[in-house]
Amino acid sequence: MRLTLAATLAGVVFGLVACDEPAPVIVEAPTSAREYDLSLPEVSPVEPAPISPPEDPPTTLKLVLLATQVPDDPTQARATIRDEEAGTIAQYRPGDAIRKTAIVATIERGRVILLHDERRERLEVGLAPAVIATDDVFYADLVDDALGDTIQDGVRLDPGPGWMIKTPSYAWGTKRTVHRLREALRAYARVAEGGPDVHVGDISKSGGGPFPPHLSHQAGRDVDIGYVLSGKDADVSRFLRAHSGNLDRARTWKLIRATLETRAVAWIFIDYDVQKLLYDEAVRVGATKDALDTWFQYPHGNRAMHGVLRDWRGHDDHFHVRFAQ
Repeated sequence: MRLTLAATLAGVVFGLVACDEPAPVIVEAPTSAREYDLSLPEVSPVEPAPISPPEDPPTTLKLVLLATQVPDDPTQARATIRDEEAGTIAQYRPGDAIRKTAIVATIERGRVILLHDERRERLEVGLAPAVIATDDVFYADLVDDALGDTIQDGVRLDPGPGWMIKTPSYAWGTKRTVHRLREALRAYARVAEGGPDVHVGDISKSGGGPFPPHLSHQAGRDVDIGYVLSGKDADVSRFLRAHSGNLDRARTWKLIRATLETRAVAWIFIDYDVQKLLYDEAVRVGATKDALDTWFQYPHGNRAMHGVLRDWRGHDDHFHVRFAQ
């Protein structure tokens, strides 16, 4: 008996067959070429899943977003924000500064993106009701929609005897504002008894409109004015922080008093510590108790809804006058 190898391609089966005669090798032809196509199937390339950018971290600033208004025009969006440190509530637009190092980049529904120290941070409306303190100060008219964003028939304040303009292209205001401001500057010059020129800063751009990083200065009724300083700081053109060592209290109070006497002032924003220095000066020159109570927020606290002169963050190197309409 001889052992013979038999093979079939159909099953690729191998085996030993016992037979007396030599067995032929059997090769079965495939029924079709496709039946034995052992190639791998074609696979479409898989698109990598898009990688979402990391979400902006929550802001580290002590701010509370109370509400947002987002119309079709994103430049007209508004965000109402409470500053927990200052105890103030105000409306902001894209481009407005909340701090010197924090600017509102975009306003979305229920969310604000800030640029804080050049880093993006988010501020969102919380799930829990916001707690509003009884002594919070709300300046709703800093962004006054009734005024619009333009100045009709605006005029520019030019330099004059006793005052200089820091940036003439930003010294545009309403006719009434520029008239009252010039009136106050001239009245001050008559009683200042010499001294350095008053430094007038930004009012508005020609034609008005958003003026980053300012919160207001859009309708020609807001004016930044430097404190009158003494010594080596007196003639520095940029605004410098006023304090007990460099503030010319007598001249600064005469300047603010002349502004108040235009009877066209809605608010004057002055750092609370500077208010104290000016309050003491007003007492020294004989201001009555009723007048002091009308003019000053000091000494009632920097969140008191009291007086024309009010504390506002960032006004220790200049004061801000909002003229009434």
